[in-house]
Amino acid sequence: MEKNYSKINGNEVFGAPPDSGSGEGPNTSETSHATASVSYLSHNRKFIIWFVKFVAVFTLVSILFSIPLVVFRDIENFPEGATDDELKDRLGALYIYNVFTFLLISWVGIAVFYLLGTALPYIFRFVAR
Repeated sequence: MEKNYSKINGNEVFGAPPDSGSGEGPNTSETSHATASVSYLSHNRKFIIWFVKFVAVFTLVSILFSIPLVVFRDIENFPEGATDDELKDRLGALYIYNVFTFLLISWVGIAVFYLLGTALPYIFRFVAR
């Protein structure tokens, strides 16, 4: 009894012998164009979904990092007649402002270089042609 390896768990295996015993390969003249366009549309759909997710996460984290920047932006750093306790309080707010500024700038840099690294192979293929 010969096993048929053309389907495993309902999925076709590439390179497997066809189901029919006629010895001919599958008729791909009708389906090759439709398969290519469906594959292309599927790739575009996956790319659009990835891009929407990326923009959503990037925007959400950027908004969260910029909330402390908006809250602490109007604090005067070192006023002239301030006491030591007032200066210490202002230093805490200034510290929070500087940390979140650093985080926001780092986040934007990471996102830009991630996009650049993702696009670099496609740019290279375009230039190398």
